[in-house]
Amino acid sequence: MKETLLISGLGPEKVILGLPWLQDHNPDIDWVTGVVHFRPRRKIMIKRPMKPFIGIFDETKESNTGILDKVEDDEVLIRSFIKGEEDSDEVRINAKLSTSQVLAQAHEVKAKTLEELLPTYLSDYTDRFEKKKAERFPPSRPYDHAIDLKPDFKPRDLFTKLDLRNGYNNIRIKDGDQWKAAFKTPRGLFEPTVMFFGLTNSPATFQAFMNDILKDFIDEGWCVVYMDDILIFSDEIDIHRLRTKRVLERLRENDLYLKPEKCEFEVTKTLFLGMVITPGHISMDETKLAGIKDWEAPKTIKGVRSFLGFANFYRKFIGKYAELARPLHDLTKKNTKFEWTKLQDIAFNVLKAKFLQRPILQMPDDDKPFIIEADASKWATGAVLKQQGSDGELHPCGYISHAFTPTERNYEIYDRELLAITNALKAWEHYLLGGAHPVTVLSDHKNLTYFRTAQKLN
Repeated sequence: MKETLLISGLGPEKVILGLPWLQDHNPDIDWVTGVVHFRPRRKIMIKRPMKPFIGIFDETKESNTGILDKVEDDEVLIRSFIKGEEDSDEVRINAKLSTSQVLAQAHEVKAKTLEELLPTYLSDYTDRFEKKKAERFPPSRPYDHAIDLKPDFKPRDLFTKLDLRNGYNNIRIKDGDQWKAAFKTPRGLFEPTVMFFGLTNSPATFQAFMNDILKDFIDEGWCVVYMDDILIFSDEIDIHRLRTKRVLERLRENDLYLKPEKCEFEVTKTLFLGMVITPGHISMDETKLAGIKDWEAPKTIKGVRSFLGFANFYRKFIGKYAELARPLHDLTKKNTKFEWTKLQDIAFNVLKAKFLQRPILQMPDDDKPFIIEADASKWATGAVLKQQGSDGELHPCGYISHAFTPTERNYEIYDRELLAITNALKAWEHYLLGGAHPVTVLSDHKNLTYFRTAQKLN
């Protein structure tokens, strides 16, 4: 007889034995105590292809039992022999390996060694990539809570991307505050001692910590940090390697570790925060654009929000985005009935076409003059920041757009045009203020020239 069970290894399991099975094996049952007893000399032996309980900070070791080597078609045949005086039926129980076990075995086979993942010039910093050392209780550190995020990319030829191990878990919860983050588990309340994902203010605290320990590198303009992602960029290989070593030395001083399998060293193209970065240019991630062509028109408000969520992420690549997406945003307003009209269909298809063009932005360069083109319609303002490229032509560095509020729609046309300019200057002030060259602003509304002259206030 053959029975199929899933061996979980999570502790004692309750099994319901059906009448056909009981009739076949005819055990002795004590109905008062609920004990099932097989006849003398009958013994059930089940070999489990399981490992001892692995703690979250334990290193996984290769099993020496040899059981997992006998896996055939993702199943382990566990034989249980029942030998009695009256019969000698063989009971076979097929226990399927869980998905995590199968993937873990595949990972162990294909995983590269640390020496294969790291370039040779970083051999002195292999301790920063060791998983076992990384899974420790983090030390207490002083850090600020302020956060200052701004785009700091500059045209560079070489990139190194580092991925921090354990993320938020690198920060302790302040002594005495652990009880505030307690949550219920099957074994009672659990008070965490380190910060975890989902805790209020965790992102701001962790970003402030990373900004603080790498502050001087960020100020020097060759390092960008966002949460647990670090990007180093340079023009020359020797300078780039020196900078990489400086960052790793700083991580060592602060007892932080990296994932070597997610790091990239001295590349000319890298994916960072959903953007593909190459020397002098930024483009959209091809994997995110793969399904845009076959994206069907939304049939619910939830579907509209899903599409807008994708589109908003890449809105800096699309000119006049706010005006193009306005019919779709109107559907998401409160107390608005979902009705997909020709207006929404046009907006949806135009945005898809814009994304399929795969626009590429030029990386802003402080050493070149900036040009702003601003415009306004009845519903929104829009602007584009441009610079001259190596080919002598003007190329976009980024787009912004802003949908008018009901009050702003009542502005006169010259005020709406001026609002488009002021919005652009605010959005890109970190590039424009203190620049080496004057900023050129282009507008199609000549009446705005009077704002350049001194005004007499009554």
